[in-house]
Amino acid sequence: PEDVGSFDISVAILSPDPVTVVPDVNFEIFDSANGTAGDADYSPSSSLTFLNFSNGINETFITVSITDDDLFEGTETFSYTISDSSLSFKYLTFAPDVMTVNIIDNEGTRIGFAHSEYVVEESVGVVSVLVSVLHGELDGNATFRVTTVNGTAVGYAT
Repeated sequence: PEDVGSFDISVAILSPDPVTVVPDVNFEIFDSANGTAGDADYSPSSSLTFLNFSNGINETFITVSITDDDLFEGTETFSYTISDSSLSFKYLTFAPDVMTVNIIDNEGTRIGFAHSEYVVEESVGVVSVLVSVLHGELDGNATFRVTTVNGTAVGYAT
């Protein structure tokens, strides 16, 4: 959530052979496309960070600070990309090489379906679908539109 403050992103080298020794290597972490989050929404430790994995060290961290503002923004995203800046370790595979962070807005009230799926028998006739306040509070009544979309089942108007 937006009010998390700061958090660490783990970057690890995983080897199928636990005896494998990680060489001294630097990787570049690029603050890639902001997505829907802008510079005012988060502060990475740096816009370009070099991560060093010394012999025997297989994990390091990037610290990111999230700005808790008072704006109604919805969920915003930004991402990081990792690469071998020296191009000297061609045997390393980056999977995944892009990591996306979702900043979930904590302002306002969010209303949504209580469950993402309902399983019913055809003979049930009518299904009640629960809509809940997922975050915040309502000050009075709320009116919203719900639209059905046919999947493998086809609906009909009554």
